[in-house]
Amino acid sequence: SKWYQRRVRMALADKAAFTRRIERLYSYWKENLSHMDCLSIAVTNDDDVTYSKGISLMIWLLGYELRDTIMLFSMEDIFVISSKKKTDFLRPLRDVLSKKDNMPNMTLLTRMKGDSGADHMKTAIEKVKTLKSVGHFPKDHFKGELAKQWNAKLKELEIDQIDATAHIALCLAVKDEQELNHLKKVSQYTSDIFSKYVRNELMNLVDEEKKVKHVKMSNNIENLVAEGKKCLLPGMDKDSVEVAYTPIIQSRKFSLKFSAS
Repeated sequence: SKWYQRRVRMALADKAAFTRRIERLYSYWKENLSHMDCLSIAVTNDDDVTYSKGISLMIWLLGYELRDTIMLFSMEDIFVISSKKKTDFLRPLRDVLSKKDNMPNMTLLTRMKGDSGADHMKTAIEKVKTLKSVGHFPKDHFKGELAKQWNAKLKELEIDQIDATAHIALCLAVKDEQELNHLKKVSQYTSDIFSKYVRNELMNLVDEEKKVKHVKMSNNIENLVAEGKKCLLPGMDKDSVEVAYTPIIQSRKFSLKFSAS
């Protein structure tokens, strides 16, 4: 997507936010997931995947969505298999972990262009072989070759597969001060978009007795946000705001699911 292409032109990683969140993740893990020895994430560049717990965890920890990347977390190690640009981005975070007591070491395994990553996968799989269970997100269905190869290698092992979805969701649900501030801003922004644009548009359609397809109205709202010319709050710029999911316009029959169309 255009948003993804923009995001991979990465700035410096937020070391402070990463430190807070990796410590929270491992604290939660020790208290609630003692039966899970490691956690696996494999994300590829698949536009068909709209909702992904793996991507959510990546963005929460790193501030960015790293496609075509494998991450394996254990109590002692974090293995990352990705391109040079992404491992370069992660290097300052690795250095932060190296100075922390009771935190895992991060090993960055760089895939060069045209490299399948098979040799790097062997390195990470050797770690998994020493463990009894691996956590994963079974509803993350990425079709890229990197994810397919990695998931196949995990399935070959005689190791318990644990659905970590609910636990990771609970961990991410607790918001720190920075996250609460972001939520307040985006709530105000969403309210302004509705009250200053969407509501007026709907009222005009009713008054003029016009018929407009739901998908067209939804696209108009999405384009309004993408253009970044309306309702931005102080300190916001258009690149800091993104539609979480396509706006849902309904009439007569209603569904409150995010996946509704």
